Amino acid sequence: KTEAAAKAAASHTGSLAGSDAVLDAAFRRAGVLRVERVADLFEMADVLSKQPLPSGNRLAILTNAGGPGVLACDALAQSGGVLAELQPDTIEKLNGVLPPAWSHANPIDVLGDATASHYAKSLAAIADDPNCDGFLVILTPQAMTAPSECAEALKKYASIPGKPVLASWMGGPDVMEGARLLREGGIPCYSYPDMACRTFNYMHEYRSNLNSNYERINL
Repeated sequence: KTEAAAKAAASHTGSLAGSDAVLDAAFRRAGVLRVERVADLFEMADVLSKQPLPSGNRLAILTNAGGPGVLACDALAQSGGVLAELQPDTIEKLNGVLPPAWSHANPIDVLGDATASHYAKSLAAIADDPNCDGFLVILTPQAMTAPSECAEALKKYASIPGKPVLASWMGGPDVMEGARLLREGGIPCYSYPDMACRTFNYMHEYRSNLNSNYERINL
């Protein structure tokens, strides 16, 4: 993709690959997802074995801390995703399960004292929103938030039809058990929200590539 890589490939069997732009277009047309890092190959293999592909690029974010939610927004937008705009009835549902001070918008800030019940009921409230193509649940260690209990409560929502559920449990050793529970329950869990957003956008790109593979070409 870069000039340095092109020079290296010229003296190697990689010279058979040809133009990067042509290769990229051929991959898209064939329904193949091209990723940027070797690690992405393994992350995508994992998520595709557990979660469905989204029908669009609109992501809803649940978080108990504003900072990680903002970082997630940036990462989402930088690689082609958009924040889902919650429908009015979804906001009303959230009003019924969250404290009055919640963000009243996406990202959905469930506040620092969020319990497992807050997380589970919030995800249930947005699950049927037609404006949401996927969900990212972020947790940071807080005095009143139990990472493992929250993970256990979310496992029942691991299979929302046609909408992937991803998680980011931030906090290293303090959240390790909760992250393990999520993964065992079928919800891919990442150390940082930007990784989860990149994965969601890859999933949408893969869906788009597959769709283009079935488009009819008029000659």
